[in-house]
Amino acid sequence: MLAARGRVAWHVRLGRVGIGYGVLVVIVGLLTGISRSAHRFQLGLGGEHLLFVAIADMTVFSIFFGAAIALRRRPQVHKRLMMVAATMLLVAAASRMAFLPLLSMRQAVWVSPILLAMAYDFRAQRVVHPVYLIGLAAFFVRALSPGILADTDTWSSVAHWLTGFVA
Repeated sequence: MLAARGRVAWHVRLGRVGIGYGVLVVIVGLLTGISRSAHRFQLGLGGEHLLFVAIADMTVFSIFFGAAIALRRRPQVHKRLMMVAATMLLVAAASRMAFLPLLSMRQAVWVSPILLAMAYDFRAQRVVHPVYLIGLAAFFVRALSPGILADTDTWSSVAHWLTGFVA
């Protein structure tokens, strides 16, 4: 809002704080994923899937957030990268929408900010910005990868190794 209203100096000042906050989000997200997975293992429950999802979410967020920081001097790219990064963090909220009976409905809610932004761009400029297309592809890879990779013996070994530091 600050940048859109011409208060770029305030946006830059708050952006510096936001960078620190984004780094903290990644650290806390990873530590929480490891800790919760270790706890599930201690209870005799599987923690591999939970840990995989935590690492995948923080990885995708970090990629888009880092690119947004690196490209902050290109406002049209920066704001779209920030929007995709922020949308990645909505996965936990969308996953808890138990009133939506199907997983695909929750995933549609999760990705809806990107879809709406793509529609806005198309309506305003008759083109969809490539950042949104890359972001959408990342969401599909993120949504499909746990079912493919999290149940492998290799990932199970990695998960037990990582959570071993907590136990």
